[in-house]
Amino acid sequence: MDIIISSSLPNNISPTVAQAIMFGGFFILLFLTIRSIYRAYFHPLSHVPGPLPAKCTSLWLAWSNYKGDHHLTVHGLHHRYGTVVRLAPWEVSIADGAAQTAIYSERRGFNKSPWYQNFDVDGHETIFSSTSPTQRNRSAKAVLSLFSAQNIQHYASDIIDHAAATLARRVKAQAARQKEVDLLPLARAFAMDIMATYLFHYSPKTFDEDTSKLSVSGYITALAAASRFWYVPKRAFFALCAIADFFVEPETHRSTHAMKAYVGGVMANITPGDRSFQGLLADAGLSRSQIKAQCQDSFYAGVDPTYFSLASICHLLASNPDKYELLCETVLCNDASPSPLKSSELPYVTAVAKEGLRLAVPLPGRLPRSVPPTGYIYDSYALPSGTSVGVPMYEIHLNPSTFPKPTEFLPERWIETKSREATEAMNRDWAPFGKGSRACIARHMAMVEIYTALEHLGRTRALEGARPKRKQLDVMGWFNAVVASDRGDVQLWSSALLALCGGTTSLLSPLCGYVADHTTSRRLPLLIGLIFLASGVTLLCIGTSLAFLAIGRVLEGLSAAMIYTVGPALIVDTVQQKNIAQAMGWVGWAMTIGTIISPLLRGVVFDRTGYRTVFAIVFALIGIDTLLRLGMIEKKTAKRWPLAVLNGRRDEETADKRQCELRPPLPEEEVKTNDSHHPFEKSTLALKDSDLLSILSSLSSKTLRLPTKFQKPPAPATFALLTDIRLLVALWAIFVQATLTTSFDAILALFVQLTFNWHATAAGLCFLPLLIPAFFGPMIGHLGDKYGAKWPATLGFLLATPAFICLRFVTHNSLAQKVLLCALLAIAGLALTCVLVPMMGEIAAVVADRKGDKAYAQGYGLFNLAFGVGMTVGPLMAGYVRDRCGWAALTLVFGCLSAASALVVGIWTRRRRRDRGTWCKNQEEFQKTVALICGGFNLYYPL
Repeated sequence: MDIIISSSLPNNISPTVAQAIMFGGFFILLFLTIRSIYRAYFHPLSHVPGPLPAKCTSLWLAWSNYKGDHHLTVHGLHHRYGTVVRLAPWEVSIADGAAQTAIYSERRGFNKSPWYQNFDVDGHETIFSSTSPTQRNRSAKAVLSLFSAQNIQHYASDIIDHAAATLARRVKAQAARQKEVDLLPLARAFAMDIMATYLFHYSPKTFDEDTSKLSVSGYITALAAASRFWYVPKRAFFALCAIADFFVEPETHRSTHAMKAYVGGVMANITPGDRSFQGLLADAGLSRSQIKAQCQDSFYAGVDPTYFSLASICHLLASNPDKYELLCETVLCNDASPSPLKSSELPYVTAVAKEGLRLAVPLPGRLPRSVPPTGYIYDSYALPSGTSVGVPMYEIHLNPSTFPKPTEFLPERWIETKSREATEAMNRDWAPFGKGSRACIARHMAMVEIYTALEHLGRTRALEGARPKRKQLDVMGWFNAVVASDRGDVQLWSSALLALCGGTTSLLSPLCGYVADHTTSRRLPLLIGLIFLASGVTLLCIGTSLAFLAIGRVLEGLSAAMIYTVGPALIVDTVQQKNIAQAMGWVGWAMTIGTIISPLLRGVVFDRTGYRTVFAIVFALIGIDTLLRLGMIEKKTAKRWPLAVLNGRRDEETADKRQCELRPPLPEEEVKTNDSHHPFEKSTLALKDSDLLSILSSLSSKTLRLPTKFQKPPAPATFALLTDIRLLVALWAIFVQATLTTSFDAILALFVQLTFNWHATAAGLCFLPLLIPAFFGPMIGHLGDKYGAKWPATLGFLLATPAFICLRFVTHNSLAQKVLLCALLAIAGLALTCVLVPMMGEIAAVVADRKGDKAYAQGYGLFNLAFGVGMTVGPLMAGYVRDRCGWAALTLVFGCLSAASALVVGIWTRRRRRDRGTWCKNQEEFQKTVALICGGFNLYYPL
């Protein structure tokens, strides 16, 4: 007897993991909803106006800062909501210069917000990041004497003057050697030399390096970029920085090591009693690790705002040559006077510096402070303790009530002030380095550096005749302002237009394949595709707006959908089944050459003859292609010709087929049936094998069909093909191959121009290493015909993985780096060829193994869909990752994608069957087997 104890719980409430997840998700959603309602309508700051997402979550603030347009977003919110705006549940922005007194200055101001703790160095608070005045004062008081106006005048004036003279000389020298002069690295070297020589008594001699590739530039840029994560909790901040560190370029890692080596030299140079930065901190009793952290922080804080501000002022002077000419005259007149004044005492030099800093806004954010326990009342708004409040410097610097015509560069506004109140308001709202006791400790030194640099640039007329490449600088508004790349828009729109072409190809390829399979000729769709191509190229040639370029790319995508679908189907119609992969090798060879050689030809022709000649070549090629399509003879057309017209040396298979077509049909044996007798009621043992085969063959040739009212219309073959795992794997491989190939087409030319300073011709030639391996396409196709697509494609992806990852080591301009780039591109080109050619043959093999109509055009429509999606994803992915994370991160993404694809292809791609005839001893037995199977199926199906 079996004893059981049944459950008292109904089946529908038995606890499961799924139910636990469901209830957990429900309660989390309920909690978030209640919290959002509370923050928006019942929070102590609910009376402060602001956007609803900002009231509910601080993620909105973090995302705004990450994008780099936080200062512009806050500017727009103040324009919409007024002077006081709520930016997050506990964040408030006040766009009033008068509020700076209470927040930053009065009674030493409010304490810094906890956000500043994200800038701790190696776990130590610094002069900048400390939120506690007590902890900060210990370090600040020790070194404060170094930044006093008197000590700067006595001990730093000669250092600053020498660096400014070197800066002016280097600007003139570069202008004489080349057309373009990048002032940003020169200004950075200027600020670095002064800071290191004066503070640490240990100069890195940055002016002795190539200023375009300063050894510590990457470190400073990386720190500025890390501030994009400023508005996240401390632990999340360091976690995100650690993740981002994995994606930075090797140049940044080398720069960080160089910075650490420099700080190590500074630490070894500590002498008790000397007046160096590190010596004074040692005298104050700080540990070596604390001193090291302070040195790293001060080096960055003393360099970054200064060099950005100086470069921005030079840009403004180049944009306003009349202002620069007046500056030069002021300085030269002072040199000729009997008692010349210091540069900081020249009114116009001071005015240029202050106006330039007003527009540059080196610290564009809010510089947030925490409201003390007593609270803070501004106007009619009561802010409770703990609220993070700040005044946006970008907003008050562009306040039209204080600075009329705020976006214009008008140095004379600081000289020709009409009233005392206006002067006081301008000085109150002018805060490029912060306000109060927690303002930048080196602000006086930064101003002397800028005054002296302007004096030397005016005296030598180093900027005379200069024209800015951009009318306005694009600035990333993180904690410190950072100049965005001037090639960002070119990269963005170049990638976007290529992606538009690929997206059109993807969407329309299946439709084009379906239409091609239901037309009587392959020629007509090809000619229509050429018409679309000619129309698209015409718009690209004559178009001067983005709309024309976009329409032209759409027409090119439509053309590609038609041609790349019908063309491979025409190849399969023409060649024998056993040679399809080899034929696709020639197709892949031609496609790769067309994809890769176009930048080369474009660069050479554009450099030599100009813009229009490039399109003339394209129109000539379209014309030649049209003539070839008109003269094309399809195989099914040739079959209708008399045998005498055909080549006498036709192969045996063609001759046999032709004889079968000309032979009259054999009479079919009828199967007699009546109500009382059926031929299958006889014992099949009495029939001969030949009789049985004859009956089954006859039955197999006469498909038994259901009545018409029970039949469903046949679905397009595309849907049936998508259920085949072999085809899905082939489409994935083609998608990855297209993604990688078009990614190079979008970024490689710009990369070599930036890294190697190559012109258009040389940038086009860099595609040759990718092109040459395509000549091995037919040979790789032969291997695919013989062994299947599995091993060539898998080995191709495995070979591509290290080649892509190693591209991260191409970082600077040298012969060895150029050789390395070409070698790695050649390996990558060979690997991508090993993927494309066998997989094109694999698609034909999948369609050939399918029962029913051989929908080759629809099969290659899916191929074109995958290739087009790759063309869309590739440029967008490459452009985004390159701009956001850098070249090293992009190569890592390429390598990981190749490795994952090798795994997919190696597992799910089956080896192709060698020959169906090997299933049986000979072809006759194979035909018998097929007849038996087909006949049995036709007998069973009606049942």
